[in-house]
Amino acid sequence: MFCFCEKLNSINFSNFNTESVTNMSFLFHYCQSLANLDLSNFNTKNVTNIDYMFSNCHSLTSLDLSNFNINKIISMNYIFCACFSLKYLNLLSFNTSNIKILYATFINCNEECNIITKEKKLKKEKEKYLKKYNINYIILNRLYLNNILFFLIIFYISQILKKIQKTIIQKNKKNIK
Repeated sequence: MFCFCEKLNSINFSNFNTESVTNMSFLFHYCQSLANLDLSNFNTKNVTNIDYMFSNCHSLTSLDLSNFNINKIISMNYIFCACFSLKYLNLLSFNTSNIKILYATFINCNEECNIITKEKKLKKEKEKYLKKYNINYIILNRLYLNNILFFLIIFYISQILKKIQKTIIQKNKKNIK
């Protein structure tokens, strides 16, 4: 929904109804300017996937997800990936017993982030992936995005060329008649 809203710096969710939402993956992915989020009104009781939900939120400093009900969630890969500025993360309500896919949850996060959790799975993830600012990851991410943009530009140009070619063929047919 807000994926790649790089200049977005605040959102008001006070009247936001998430009761029927089942997939929140990539919800805030690459919201690089987003510094604060109040998700206390989020109803996550029906959500099953939160992959990449906050990944690459480079300016996010604090996040309280203590009200999140994650009982139906089965996948939460890369959820906090590359949250370089994150210093406080409350995951006390997280019960990871139903999660089938939990991978690279904290990869390339701020190593000084205070993660509050009771879950052993999340503590292991933290120890495994929590790393200080990793410039190689940023470079690879940028290259990946640049490749996607390059592909889209080439695709768009090819579509224009096809239209031009079609127009020329039609004009040539008219000239032959």
